[in-house]
Amino acid sequence: MLNFRIRRANAADAAELSLVGGASFLETFADEFGGRDIVAHVEEKLSQAAFRQLIEDEGARAWLVEQCETNAPLGYALVTTPELPVPTTDRDMELRRIYFLSRCHGTGAAAALLHEIITDVRDMGAYRLLLGVYAGNDRAAGFYSKHGFKKIGDRAYKIGSRTYDDHLYALDLN
Repeated sequence: MLNFRIRRANAADAAELSLVGGASFLETFADEFGGRDIVAHVEEKLSQAAFRQLIEDEGARAWLVEQCETNAPLGYALVTTPELPVPTTDRDMELRRIYFLSRCHGTGAAAALLHEIITDVRDMGAYRLLLGVYAGNDRAAGFYSKHGFKKIGDRAYKIGSRTYDDHLYALDLN
């Protein structure tokens, strides 16, 4: 059984967010995306500086899931204002990233983290939580559908030098 805890992260946690972000992205997509594209994506979007900037400058909220005994990062999530090609309001939030190391799959950690996120963004006054899921990630799409998210559109998303298809989902928080 996985013994984990969830805590709000801040800019001082940028190293942990970057480590688990890069590791989980590689682990999740090594069979889907090219190695150079993964490296370019991690360097641009998942670096310590990128996390620090998002949290400090853009007011994003982040969470870390940690192993209780060692404090090792196992997963994380990041919520921001929406940057999606669908109509949004100032009451919408985007779950931009939520990733776990594969050893956490099936442990309930993702559901617990999603519950924490939904509670927090609802408390912030959000009416809707939006997200994008790689079209080839059936596991993630099933997880979000199971938790009440509905597909609302599609987008093209660039990873490194290539463009991939994402499905967009929304969860009504009212």
